[in-house]
Amino acid sequence: MPGWSISSWEARCSEQEEFQGKSCFKAELGPFGGVAFMFRSGVDTTPFSYLRFALNGGPVGDQKLKVFVNDKIGNGMRNQVALAPLVPASWQTQAVSLLDLDASCRIIFKVNWSHAHDQVGGPIYLADVWLTAESMVENSADESAGGARATYRSDAAT
Repeated sequence: MPGWSISSWEARCSEQEEFQGKSCFKAELGPFGGVAFMFRSGVDTTPFSYLRFALNGGPVGDQKLKVFVNDKIGNGMRNQVALAPLVPASWQTQAVSLLDLDASCRIIFKVNWSHAHDQVGGPIYLADVWLTAESMVENSADESAGGARATYRSDAAT
């Protein structure tokens, strides 16, 4: 599968960060700012049911984000799912149903995270982005729990 590429709007980003024991992506989002993981040739979501990822609110926390996907590059914003406010200095693994994102059994080209409101907060940290057949939130720290399942990880080799 192809690797991910990163794009952002109203944000400063760095891809190679280490934060609280995780290799992650750091983004400082401006008002309505966001970050997107792009797949140039698209990803078929048919074998998957969830978008799973870990977020950390950094030293400040309380950022209110939403996640959404695009079915074509630059076209077709689908359902937006509001996420719980981020906790300061704590990794939160979240699993969002592809049905809720209106992304089940489709080819998707982008996964986006952005501020849910016109806000400016501290940096956010994003890690362990997967498409997976099961939510596995309770097993998020145990990578081997998903080893036999179809996954597409942000750190997968190209």
